[in-house]
Amino acid sequence: MENIKKNKISGIEVIARGIILNDGKILLCKVKTKDNWFFPGGHLEAGETVREALKRELVEEINVEAVSAEFIGINENKFFFEGEEHQEINVMFKTEIKDCEVKCCEDHLEFSWFDLNNLEGMLILPEGLKRAVLDWIKDKKIFYCEQ
Repeated sequence: MENIKKNKISGIEVIARGIILNDGKILLCKVKTKDNWFFPGGHLEAGETVREALKRELVEEINVEAVSAEFIGINENKFFFEGEEHQEINVMFKTEIKDCEVKCCEDHLEFSWFDLNNLEGMLILPEGLKRAVLDWIKDKKIFYCEQ
């Protein structure tokens, strides 16, 4: 248990992410200074379940309450950022929220709704997770994918 640190578990980042759909659109997030989008959510903190982390992050980032979070898949991703190798496990949930009028609460982030038909050409990272979610939207099968 000594290896557990806030936002990291044994050096591997565990991230809870939500697939939030509304009227043929999906909610995505990005860091304002970056070009890529990603699925909303955030890092698991010590003592939390992944569902708890997702619910907490949605309140912190867009001030909305998740009313449900149904597990839909896992993505393992390794990548380099600023010269360092990172490894993350993304735990994905189909998430229903109380209010679809989202307002970003963090200055460095932005959130937008996108038509599901336009996702293919967008830069959404991790790429393997994007492909798995696009497949899930069509077939609703629980997935596991590696990047």
